[in-house]
Amino acid sequence: MTVAKIIRHRHKYHHYMNDDLKEVKEETHFKIVFSDPDEMDLFKAWIAKHEGEYNYNKEESRQEGKFPKVPMFDDEICWCDIMTYYLVHVAGYNFYSVIEPYKGEVYVKENADQSATTIEAKPATAKTASPKQQLTDKDMEFVGNPS
Repeated sequence: MTVAKIIRHRHKYHHYMNDDLKEVKEETHFKIVFSDPDEMDLFKAWIAKHEGEYNYNKEESRQEGKFPKVPMFDDEICWCDIMTYYLVHVAGYNFYSVIEPYKGEVYVKENADQSATTIEAKPATAKTASPKQQLTDKDMEFVGNPS
């Protein structure tokens, strides 16, 4: 089983003038991570195929690059939309759970050649759409760490 997570990072910027708070600006950035590193290569190749580019700036905890040109996203577009669309409609993942408190989502995909022993699992703090998903101990370690 392969696990993918979309992680939300919220950054707040406070603008002070003479110790007086003038403005608070919040930005939300998204990161996608996979339990199988080859899946990241496939994701980036799909983005490039659609004339986009995905780079994640670890120092500033934010995505960079260019949105891909995907027909159903003509108007408003967000990296979370692109990531979710790719996982569910292109790569064959299924929604598994929410990372509380709304820090992202977990998706899972069955591997045809999976030979590891599996356990029935449901993260303790997650709202789960499909509680009968089968995850290995290694997958559960990946699911349990939201960053």
